[in-house]
Amino acid sequence: MIQGKVISSTDLPIPGRPHKKITISFEEVTPHIAKIWLEVNEERQRKMNLNQVYQYATQMKKGLWIPDTGESVKFSDSQQLIDGQHRLRAVIETKEPRILMIMRGIADENIVKMDQGKKRNLADIFRIQGVEVPKGFTESMLASVVNGLFTCKAFIVKAQADSQSLRVDSRKGSISSPSELYEFLTANPIMLEKFSELSEFKIPTIAKNVPIGPTIVGWFLVNIIDKNIANQILKTFEECVPQTEQGRNCPAFIFFKYIQRARSQKMQLSKHEFPGFWLWTVDNMILNTQPKRFMVNQSQMPGQGHEGSRKLIDFFSELKEVS
Repeated sequence: MIQGKVISSTDLPIPGRPHKKITISFEEVTPHIAKIWLEVNEERQRKMNLNQVYQYATQMKKGLWIPDTGESVKFSDSQQLIDGQHRLRAVIETKEPRILMIMRGIADENIVKMDQGKKRNLADIFRIQGVEVPKGFTESMLASVVNGLFTCKAFIVKAQADSQSLRVDSRKGSISSPSELYEFLTANPIMLEKFSELSEFKIPTIAKNVPIGPTIVGWFLVNIIDKNIANQILKTFEECVPQTEQGRNCPAFIFFKYIQRARSQKMQLSKHEFPGFWLWTVDNMILNTQPKRFMVNQSQMPGQGHEGSRKLIDFFSELKEVS
């Protein structure tokens, strides 16, 4: 079996398996070698998750890839590739050599016992790092919001009038790893500062009435455009009644009723549609219109021509990239 350039290596005897050993090494793996390894035992690999590949490739390109996390590309004692296909595909995508941890000599039958543990998610990282979550939030809620804002940033900064999608996850670069999202939050403390403005609201109550993660993402976007309107919409969700003189014709209340109707009809609303929902609402409230029905168009996607588009573009363009 072809090897990458070995940086360091060690052999470990396997307890209970006389004369057997596992070899652990750090190797410089080129795209060419990665391609050859992927062709070994290809038929027994899991279905490739291209989003996972893109996450890894993005980390590698940004210098966030760390080879000594303990995660490794694994080969069985019959030299079959049994783990690491997404990392290898990411190396190919970056078109540059990468240092990976390689483990060789695992018993062939152990492939069915691998990847049984729970992956560490962004909420876990917040707990480990002691991130102080805003009042009324949980680590999971904060993770959902940060993920949503990262996705919005990719759409706002990169879409710029060339997308017809009504979902903010339609742009390449909107998916990231938990570690990248953590870096995104810590590099931009203004995000936590804005979340502190939510202290006057009863977040647990709002969470009972509407999907809370996408709702806070929408509030964040509208807050940049018009704080008063953002708070009126959120208050509508908290109290379940109109907050303006328009009463039941208030766009915020129409938005709220749309969510309630979707729930009653068991209609699934994607979290990636909520930014457009919120911007439809702020558009109509700023223009003081009374829409007859709830219907988002492409111009009401973040940064695509709605009221306050330039404010969103400027704000998200200034957020620091993770590097």
